[in-house]
Amino acid sequence: METVTITSEMMLLLGIIGVALVLFAFEWVAADVVALALMITLILTGLLSAEQAFAGFGSDTVFTLMGLFILTAALLRTGVVARTGRTLLRYTGESSQRLLIVVMVAVAIMSALMSNTASTAFFVPIVLGLAGRLRVGAGRLLMPLAFASILASSITLVSTSTNIVISGLLVRNGMAPLGMFELTPVGIPIAIAGVLYMFFVGQRLLPDRTAVDDLEEMGNRLYITEVIVLPNSPLIGKTLTEAGLGHDLDITVLRIIFRDPPSADRYSVTPTARRLTPRQGRHLRAGDILQVEGEREALLNSKATMGLELREDLQKNTPEVEPESLQLVEVLILPRSPLIGETLTRHRFRERYG
Repeated sequence: METVTITSEMMLLLGIIGVALVLFAFEWVAADVVALALMITLILTGLLSAEQAFAGFGSDTVFTLMGLFILTAALLRTGVVARTGRTLLRYTGESSQRLLIVVMVAVAIMSALMSNTASTAFFVPIVLGLAGRLRVGAGRLLMPLAFASILASSITLVSTSTNIVISGLLVRNGMAPLGMFELTPVGIPIAIAGVLYMFFVGQRLLPDRTAVDDLEEMGNRLYITEVIVLPNSPLIGKTLTEAGLGHDLDITVLRIIFRDPPSADRYSVTPTARRLTPRQGRHLRAGDILQVEGEREALLNSKATMGLELREDLQKNTPEVEPESLQLVEVLILPRSPLIGETLTRHRFRERYG
């Protein structure tokens, strides 16, 4: 039997890898810093040449993964994620079981056609927002989501970086690369079996931890802000009904500050929402200010498609304060805040903080 001799280079390499694993596990240093430090250390110790260490930056695998993450970021910024979440909720209704199977099937299909990491990143904010609305624990949706994504990653070549790396190694060693659908006959049965198991058995083994408030904050939060109708806005000359902000962008207009005299600004209080609601028949003009409520993606999307500009400063004409000294801000009540369970009046919030 051939014996393996442990050399000093092997011991040094194992020590470097061990330190890197500890830093990755405990997150004392950012992961990207650890990765770069690891590469530089391997070069300085002579375990790798500079050409070998930097070879990964010219790899097709790296650029493929970079492109997939850029695609996912674009989907998030353009509001596709928010619109997808609303569509899923429309089809699943208030049933968490229906939502679970729809999410698992959807992420499995997407993971088969693109990076499973990117598809998971796409669905996580959707699932968090829907879990908050349906009042279910996020873990009971996120864990099946992760399993469906992982199991479906064996369906096609581009499903996971592991497949791409293996295909590249085959080419480097003079063999034929993996075909796009070469893994499909094996991957599809595995994905179907995994989805069915998680739906009928796996989800019942998961703890039911419901943190509704945290889920809503992490998911699709609703923001209140003010936007100005720009001179080139397609909304000019249209009424709120014709503008379709609520239908197209899922934005609620709470109030309008018109350019013309205050008499034209009329509001009525709805008995259910108890909010100031502007007249739907009033035509919008350039310079009008809309106080709106919506998700972050929807508000940002309104800038690009509706010719609106976010207004940072909220001006109010009150007898106590000059308009320029007031700003509209949002604050988050933390889980251990003394305000929980209190009313602002009983806490004397205005007297204490103005």
